[in-house]
Amino acid sequence: MESSLQRNKKNNSNPGSLPLITVISINYNSSISDVEKTITSVLNQTYNYIEYIVIDGQSTNGSIEKIRTFENCIDLIVSEKDTGIYDAMNKGIRLAQGEWIVMMNMGDTFTEDKYLLDRIVKAGYLDKVGIVYGNTIIEKEHLKYIKIHHGHLTKNRVWGILKINHQSILSHRKIFESVGLFEDKRFKICADFYWLNKVFYTMGSSVFYKVDEVIAIYNEEGLSSSQESLIKMHREYSVLLKDFGSNYWIVLHEINFRVVQLKTFFYHRFKQFPKLYKIYRKLKYFRSNHISDIT
Repeated sequence: MESSLQRNKKNNSNPGSLPLITVISINYNSSISDVEKTITSVLNQTYNYIEYIVIDGQSTNGSIEKIRTFENCIDLIVSEKDTGIYDAMNKGIRLAQGEWIVMMNMGDTFTEDKYLLDRIVKAGYLDKVGIVYGNTIIEKEHLKYIKIHHGHLTKNRVWGILKINHQSILSHRKIFESVGLFEDKRFKICADFYWLNKVFYTMGSSVFYKVDEVIAIYNEEGLSSSQESLIKMHREYSVLLKDFGSNYWIVLHEINFRVVQLKTFFYHRFKQFPKLYKIYRKLKYFRSNHISDIT
Protein backbone atom coordinates (compact mmCIF):
# COMPACT_ATOMS: atom_id res chain seq x y z
CA MET A 1 0.00 0.00 0.00
CA GLU A 2 1.26 3.46 -0.86
CA SER A 3 1.86 6.06 1.78
CA SER A 4 -0.75 8.79 2.00
CA LEU A 5 1.79 11.39 0.88
CA GLN A 6 2.54 9.36 -2.22
CA ARG A 7 -1.16 9.06 -2.98
CA ASN A 8 -1.50 12.83 -2.64
CA LYS A 9 1.26 13.52 -5.15
CA LYS A 10 -0.03 11.01 -7.68
CA ASN A 11 -3.73 11.86 -7.52
CA ASN A 12 -3.66 15.62 -7.05
CA SER A 13 -4.15 16.80 -10.62
CA ASN A 14 -4.89 20.29 -9.32
CA PRO A 15 -2.38 20.90 -6.48
CA GLY A 16 -3.67 23.13 -3.73
CA SER A 17 -7.35 22.72 -4.60
CA LEU A 18 -8.00 20.55 -1.54
CA PRO A 19 -6.42 20.95 1.89
CA LEU A 20 -3.81 18.56 3.21
CA ILE A 21 -4.97 17.15 6.56
CA THR A 22 -2.29 15.96 8.97
CA VAL A 23 -3.36 13.22 11.37
CA ILE A 24 -1.07 12.79 14.38
CA SER A 25 -1.08 9.68 16.58
CA ILE A 26 0.83 9.57 19.87
CA ASN A 27 2.02 6.26 21.26
CA TYR A 28 3.73 5.04 24.38
CA ASN A 29 3.38 1.34 25.19
CA SER A 30 -0.12 1.15 23.75
CA SER A 31 -1.57 -2.32 23.28
CA ILE A 32 -1.02 -3.94 19.90
CA SER A 33 -4.78 -4.01 19.33
CA ASP A 34 -5.02 -0.25 20.00
CA VAL A 35 -2.19 0.42 17.56
CA GLU A 36 -3.86 -1.66 14.86
CA LYS A 37 -7.32 -0.15 15.24
CA THR A 38 -6.09 3.46 15.28
CA ILE A 39 -3.76 3.14 12.29
CA THR A 40 -6.35 1.17 10.34
CA SER A 41 -9.03 3.79 11.00
CA VAL A 42 -6.76 6.50 9.57
CA LEU A 43 -5.70 4.46 6.53
CA ASN A 44 -9.32 3.50 5.78
CA GLN A 45 -10.31 7.13 5.20
CA THR A 46 -10.99 7.63 1.49
CA TYR A 47 -9.81 11.24 1.53
CA ASN A 48 -6.53 11.15 -0.40
CA TYR A 49 -4.85 14.24 0.97
CA ILE A 50 -3.78 12.93 4.38
CA GLU A 51 -0.35 13.19 5.93
CA TYR A 52 -0.01 10.64 8.73
CA ILE A 53 2.53 11.17 11.53
CA VAL A 54 3.16 8.83 14.47
CA ILE A 55 5.14 10.05 17.49
CA ASP A 56 6.35 7.31 19.83
CA GLY A 57 7.98 7.82 23.24
CA GLN A 58 10.43 4.94 22.80
CA SER A 59 7.97 2.22 23.69
CA THR A 60 9.30 -1.02 25.14
CA ASN A 61 6.29 -3.33 24.80
CA GLY A 62 6.55 -4.10 21.09
CA SER A 63 4.08 -1.42 19.97
CA ILE A 64 6.72 0.56 18.04
CA GLU A 65 7.67 -2.61 16.17
CA LYS A 66 4.01 -3.07 15.28
CA ILE A 67 3.80 0.53 14.09
CA ARG A 68 6.79 -0.01 11.82
CA THR A 69 4.95 -2.82 10.03
CA PHE A 70 2.77 0.01 8.63
CA GLU A 71 5.71 2.27 7.72
CA ASN A 72 4.93 2.14 3.99
CA CYS A 73 1.57 3.71 4.80
CA ILE A 74 2.77 6.28 7.36
CA ASP A 75 4.52 9.44 6.21
CA LEU A 76 6.66 9.93 9.31
CA ILE A 77 7.46 7.80 12.38
CA VAL A 78 9.45 9.38 15.21
CA SER A 79 10.50 7.31 18.23
CA GLU A 80 12.37 9.16 20.96
CA LYS A 81 12.05 10.10 24.61
CA ASP A 82 9.54 12.77 25.55
CA THR A 83 8.24 14.34 28.75
CA GLY A 84 4.64 13.26 28.31
CA ILE A 85 1.70 13.10 25.94
CA TYR A 86 1.52 16.84 25.24
CA ASP A 87 5.25 17.12 24.56
CA ALA A 88 4.77 14.35 22.00
CA MET A 89 1.69 16.04 20.52
CA ASN A 90 3.63 19.28 20.17
CA LYS A 91 6.40 17.43 18.31
CA GLY A 92 3.83 16.14 15.86
CA ILE A 93 2.35 19.61 15.33
CA ARG A 94 5.79 21.12 14.66
CA LEU A 95 6.48 18.43 12.05
CA ALA A 96 3.07 18.66 10.39
CA GLN A 97 2.89 19.96 6.83
CA GLY A 98 -0.89 19.93 6.64
CA GLU A 99 -3.17 22.96 6.60
CA TRP A 100 -5.45 21.18 9.08
CA ILE A 101 -4.40 19.01 12.03
CA VAL A 102 -6.21 16.18 13.82
CA MET A 103 -4.94 14.52 17.00
CA MET A 104 -5.94 10.85 16.96
CA ASN A 105 -3.87 9.07 19.60
CA MET A 106 -3.42 5.32 19.81
CA GLY A 107 -6.58 3.73 21.15
CA ASP A 108 -8.82 6.38 19.56
CA THR A 109 -10.25 6.10 16.06
CA PHE A 110 -12.27 7.85 13.43
CA THR A 111 -15.80 6.50 13.21
CA GLU A 112 -16.31 3.49 10.97
CA ASP A 113 -17.50 5.85 8.24
CA LYS A 114 -14.57 5.83 5.82
CA TYR A 115 -16.01 8.77 3.87
CA LEU A 116 -16.03 11.07 6.92
CA LEU A 117 -13.11 13.40 6.05
CA ASP A 118 -14.07 13.35 2.38
CA ARG A 119 -17.55 14.54 3.25
CA ILE A 120 -16.35 17.24 5.68
CA VAL A 121 -13.96 18.69 3.09
CA LYS A 122 -16.38 18.52 0.15
CA ALA A 123 -19.11 20.17 2.21
CA GLY A 124 -16.85 23.21 2.46
CA TYR A 125 -16.66 23.25 6.26
CA LEU A 126 -12.90 23.73 6.21
CA ASP A 127 -13.26 26.86 4.10
CA LYS A 128 -14.89 28.82 6.91
CA VAL A 129 -13.15 28.84 10.26
CA GLY A 130 -10.16 27.78 12.34
CA ILE A 131 -11.65 24.96 14.43
CA VAL A 132 -14.18 22.45 13.09
CA TYR A 133 -15.59 20.00 15.62
CA GLY A 134 -18.21 17.27 15.83
CA ASN A 135 -19.61 14.73 18.26
CA THR A 136 -17.75 11.87 19.95
CA ILE A 137 -18.57 8.25 20.70
CA ILE A 138 -17.32 7.41 24.19
CA GLU A 139 -16.36 3.83 24.98
CA LYS A 140 -16.01 3.20 28.68
CA GLU A 141 -16.02 -0.22 30.26
CA HIS A 142 -19.56 -1.56 29.84
CA LEU A 143 -21.00 1.46 28.04
CA LYS A 144 -20.89 3.11 24.65
CA TYR A 145 -22.64 6.41 24.05
CA ILE A 146 -22.53 9.55 21.95
CA LYS A 147 -21.31 12.72 23.62
CA ILE A 148 -23.00 15.69 22.00
CA HIS A 149 -20.80 18.74 21.50
CA HIS A 150 -23.21 21.58 20.92
CA GLY A 151 -22.89 24.30 18.31
CA HIS A 152 -23.67 26.86 21.02
CA LEU A 153 -20.32 26.95 22.82
CA THR A 154 -21.74 27.86 26.23
CA LYS A 155 -23.51 24.47 26.28
CA ASN A 156 -20.11 22.77 25.99
CA ARG A 157 -18.85 24.45 29.16
CA VAL A 158 -18.49 22.34 32.29
CA TRP A 159 -17.70 24.18 35.52
CA GLY A 160 -17.24 27.29 33.40
CA ILE A 161 -14.67 25.60 31.14
CA LEU A 162 -15.13 24.79 27.45
CA LYS A 163 -14.69 21.04 26.96
CA ILE A 164 -14.65 19.35 23.56
CA ASN A 165 -12.86 16.05 22.96
CA HIS A 166 -9.70 16.80 20.95
CA GLN A 167 -10.18 13.61 18.89
CA SER A 168 -13.23 15.24 17.29
CA ILE A 169 -11.53 18.53 16.44
CA LEU A 170 -9.88 19.62 13.19
CA SER A 171 -7.65 22.65 13.88
CA HIS A 172 -6.18 24.96 11.29
CA ARG A 173 -2.42 25.33 11.72
CA LYS A 174 -2.86 29.13 11.94
CA ILE A 175 -4.65 28.64 15.27
CA PHE A 176 -1.54 27.02 16.73
CA GLU A 177 0.60 29.75 15.21
CA SER A 178 -1.62 32.36 16.84
CA VAL A 179 -2.15 31.01 20.38
CA GLY A 180 0.75 28.55 20.67
CA LEU A 181 1.00 24.81 21.29
CA PHE A 182 -0.14 22.71 24.25
CA GLU A 183 1.34 23.70 27.63
CA ASP A 184 3.20 20.50 28.45
CA LYS A 185 5.02 21.90 31.49
CA ARG A 186 2.02 22.79 33.67
CA PHE A 187 -0.36 20.12 32.40
CA LYS A 188 -0.17 16.33 32.05
CA ILE A 189 -3.91 15.68 31.69
CA CYS A 190 -5.79 18.88 30.80
CA ALA A 191 -3.51 20.76 28.37
CA ASP A 192 -5.92 20.20 25.48
CA PHE A 193 -8.78 21.82 27.40
CA TYR A 194 -6.52 24.70 28.43
CA TRP A 195 -5.52 25.25 24.80
CA LEU A 196 -9.15 25.13 23.68
CA ASN A 197 -10.18 27.76 26.23
CA LYS A 198 -7.19 29.89 25.30
CA VAL A 199 -8.41 29.86 21.69
CA PHE A 200 -11.95 30.73 22.80
CA TYR A 201 -10.92 33.65 25.02
CA THR A 202 -8.22 34.92 22.64
CA MET A 203 -9.94 34.58 19.27
CA GLY A 204 -13.64 34.36 20.16
CA SER A 205 -16.42 31.98 19.19
CA SER A 206 -16.34 32.94 15.50
CA VAL A 207 -13.38 30.62 14.83
CA PHE A 208 -15.41 27.57 15.93
CA TYR A 209 -17.79 25.66 13.67
CA LYS A 210 -19.87 22.61 14.67
CA VAL A 211 -20.62 19.93 12.09
CA ASP A 212 -23.42 17.43 12.54
CA GLU A 213 -21.07 14.45 12.39
CA VAL A 214 -19.73 11.90 14.84
CA ILE A 215 -16.04 12.30 14.13
CA ALA A 216 -14.20 10.07 16.60
CA ILE A 217 -14.48 7.13 18.95
CA TYR A 218 -12.71 7.85 22.21
CA ASN A 219 -11.67 4.96 24.42
CA GLU A 220 -12.06 6.50 27.87
CA GLU A 221 -10.05 4.40 30.26
CA GLY A 222 -11.17 6.40 33.27
CA LEU A 223 -8.49 8.84 34.37
CA SER A 224 -10.57 9.59 37.45
CA SER A 225 -10.74 5.94 38.45
CA SER A 226 -7.70 6.27 40.71
CA GLN A 227 -7.20 8.71 43.58
CA GLU A 228 -3.80 9.76 42.22
CA SER A 229 -5.19 10.68 38.80
CA LEU A 230 -8.17 12.33 40.40
CA ILE A 231 -5.93 14.64 42.45
CA LYS A 232 -3.86 15.52 39.36
CA MET A 233 -6.98 16.35 37.39
CA HIS A 234 -8.31 18.46 40.26
CA ARG A 235 -5.08 20.48 40.46
CA GLU A 236 -4.92 21.07 36.73
CA TYR A 237 -8.60 21.92 36.48
CA SER A 238 -8.13 24.45 39.27
CA VAL A 239 -5.54 26.20 37.09
CA LEU A 240 -8.05 26.33 34.22
CA LEU A 241 -10.67 27.84 36.51
CA LYS A 242 -8.30 30.48 37.83
CA ASP A 243 -7.38 31.55 34.30
CA PHE A 244 -10.73 31.18 32.54
CA GLY A 245 -13.42 30.70 35.18
CA SER A 246 -14.66 32.69 38.17
CA ASN A 247 -14.54 32.51 41.97
CA TYR A 248 -18.07 31.07 41.88
CA TRP A 249 -16.97 28.12 39.78
CA ILE A 250 -13.80 27.63 41.83
CA VAL A 251 -15.81 27.23 45.04
CA LEU A 252 -18.26 24.83 43.40
CA HIS A 253 -15.40 22.84 41.90
CA GLU A 254 -13.78 22.41 45.33
CA ILE A 255 -17.06 21.11 46.73
CA ASN A 256 -17.55 18.81 43.75
CA PHE A 257 -14.01 17.46 44.12
CA ARG A 258 -14.76 16.26 47.66
CA VAL A 259 -17.90 14.57 46.41
CA VAL A 260 -16.06 12.92 43.52
CA GLN A 261 -13.41 11.62 45.93
CA LEU A 262 -16.14 9.88 47.87
CA LYS A 263 -17.78 8.58 44.69
CA THR A 264 -14.43 7.23 43.47
CA PHE A 265 -14.00 5.31 46.69
CA PHE A 266 -17.24 3.43 45.98
CA TYR A 267 -16.63 3.30 42.24
CA HIS A 268 -14.05 0.51 42.43
CA ARG A 269 -16.52 -1.62 44.31
CA PHE A 270 -19.56 -0.67 42.26
CA LYS A 271 -17.95 -1.45 38.88
CA GLN A 272 -17.56 -5.09 39.95
CA PHE A 273 -21.27 -5.38 39.23
CA PRO A 274 -21.61 -4.50 35.51
CA LYS A 275 -25.40 -4.60 35.33
CA LEU A 276 -25.84 -2.26 38.29
CA TYR A 277 -23.15 0.05 36.93
CA LYS A 278 -24.90 0.22 33.57
CA ILE A 279 -28.20 1.15 35.25
CA TYR A 280 -26.40 3.84 37.25
CA ARG A 281 -24.89 5.39 34.11
CA LYS A 282 -28.25 5.38 32.36
CA LEU A 283 -29.87 7.16 35.29
CA LYS A 284 -26.99 9.63 35.47
CA TYR A 285 -27.36 10.69 31.84
CA PHE A 286 -31.15 10.34 31.58
CA ARG A 287 -32.47 13.19 29.39
CA SER A 288 -29.02 14.78 29.32
CA ASN A 289 -28.53 17.20 26.43
CA HIS A 290 -24.88 16.11 26.22
CA ILE A 291 -25.48 12.35 25.84
CA SER A 292 -27.52 10.16 23.51
CA ASP A 293 -27.73 6.53 22.36
CA ILE A 294 -26.63 4.92 25.61
CA THR A 295 -26.07 1.19 25.32
